Amino acid sequence: MSLSPVPGANARPPFRAALALPRDILIAPNRAFAAVAASSAWLPPYAAIVLLGVAGGFCEWPALAHVVATVPDPSGHVPRGAAALEASSRSVLANVLIGETVTPFIYISITATVLMIVARFKANATRYGAFAALAAACLIPSALGDFFGALAVRAHDPSTYHDYRSLLLALPDSLGIFAAKGNVNELFFLSRFGIFDIWSYALLAFGIAALVPIRFATAVTLAFSLEFALSLLD
Repeated sequence: MSLSPVPGANARPPFRAALALPRDILIAPNRAFAAVAASSAWLPPYAAIVLLGVAGGFCEWPALAHVVATVPDPSGHVPRGAAALEASSRSVLANVLIGETVTPFIYISITATVLMIVARFKANATRYGAFAALAAACLIPSALGDFFGALAVRAHDPSTYHDYRSLLLALPDSLGIFAAKGNVNELFFLSRFGIFDIWSYALLAFGIAALVPIRFATAVTLAFSLEFALSLLD
């Protein structure tokens, strides 16, 4: 893959190029990077991320509600029964709707801010909107991975999930498989590093090198440092 946008890759009208960003970042990254630089269109990929996140959230909602309703409270008591499950379902649904809309926006904003600071340090005048569009577009593979994981959860009866490990590893595509059993914090952290997440941050590295530009090794370090830092926010 070239580290700079392909000449003429953004020859389509800006509006069409912007709408095609969620697709192009997957099948034609250079064309997507050119559209990002030309249009700063962050909304189409952000909308795709939210759509995938909410759809995935609804898929795993029953199983997640069941797990939350059967996790012991600090006193060791396990809330059971229809009332506990109903309360858990309402709480999980609210968290899904808020988390899948607000969290990606926060990630995009932080990433774009860091990249703009780096660009200005390199005397590069790329706009903040272009970095926001790049950050949003490069999250598409990660959102796809979460959606496929949710589909894997949905493929089984919700009552078969009794802990977060069985839920998060329904699709065993992350480092979560190496988490110690019973260590929930380690499980959540390592589950942030999956095949689709690596795809996302590899794309981000190529995009940084194309827009700023900086050395590719530096772009890779920056992209994966952002991934590590953002994973600590979960």
